[in-house]
Amino acid sequence: MNVDKRLQLLLDKTEICETLDRWCMALDRLDGERLISCFHPDARIEQWTSRDASGAPIVVQLGGPAELAARALPKTGEYFELTHYFIGSTRIEVKGDRARSECYFLGPKVYRERGSDPRQLRFAGGRYLDDFELRNEQWRISRRIVITDWAVHVPLPDRDTAAFKVMPTAESAILRRDRTDPSFQFWSGW
Repeated sequence: MNVDKRLQLLLDKTEICETLDRWCMALDRLDGERLISCFHPDARIEQWTSRDASGAPIVVQLGGPAELAARALPKTGEYFELTHYFIGSTRIEVKGDRARSECYFLGPKVYRERGSDPRQLRFAGGRYLDDFELRNEQWRISRRIVITDWAVHVPLPDRDTAAFKVMPTAESAILRRDRTDPSFQFWSGW
């Protein structure tokens, strides 16, 4: 492979990685516009939740990107005080104007107290299996499969305990789950 092809491959993979990172930021900031920008408008998003008795995956259709943003982000804000998604090991293969990626994710979340359900730290790990397409000179996801491989739910101590006080509350944390978060101001005008 000559230098020009290797350079183009590097540029393609970089743009795909930036799209994957943008997804995590969109979830953490409840930013529908940013979430939608990760996908082509006709993208399909599905979650494989578990296996049925025959061993086949149980598939839940999550809809397209606009539908996902409209439905999932408000629920995320309602159910979780904060989220902090990470992308880990990533494999990307590019073939012309199509690419495929598999990346590992970690998703710690603080679940809000709801009725008799106590606040919990929910920590999940899994994979995103993505098909990408290059359209209008932009790499975007055309199909996503979300697989949660494991999850742990741990009750958090009461707000009045010393153990809790070392953790900032949603009210005192610098983190904001909207455009008032410092990252928006930091990048504004860059």
